[in-house]
Amino acid sequence: MPAVVIHTDNLKLSPGSTLGVDVTVFTIPVDVTTAVQLFYLLNLNLGLGLDFNMGQSDVVVALPIRVNDPAGREIGSLSIDATTRGVSPSPVRLRLSTGFGLNLGPVKIDVPLTWYLTSGVSAGLSLGAVW
Repeated sequence: MPAVVIHTDNLKLSPGSTLGVDVTVFTIPVDVTTAVQLFYLLNLNLGLGLDFNMGQSDVVVALPIRVNDPAGREIGSLSIDATTRGVSPSPVRLRLSTGFGLNLGPVKIDVPLTWYLTSGVSAGLSLGAVW
């Protein structure tokens, strides 16, 4: 990252930065789902699932700043650190799922929707061919 230098009348600030992410998570999904097909054209599905999660994540965010006087002499420093290490995921996450699909002859299109009750929604798109 290129250096950013901030000048004021009396001080020169030279910030640096460090950013890193290391995530290792293993998930065992358990699902119960069902579906119905209408008129050989439309599929509707509904399900419930649990994710069993293990692992941890490390996030490193550091912003060291050197403070120099107008002559270039370092007169101080400032460090901002928002690092977290060894944070584990939620051990169990409940989710609801639904979706719909279209059967267009040999072409199948599915749109799954998943709602994680504690963290949000995900959507997908699948396209396939059957013969």
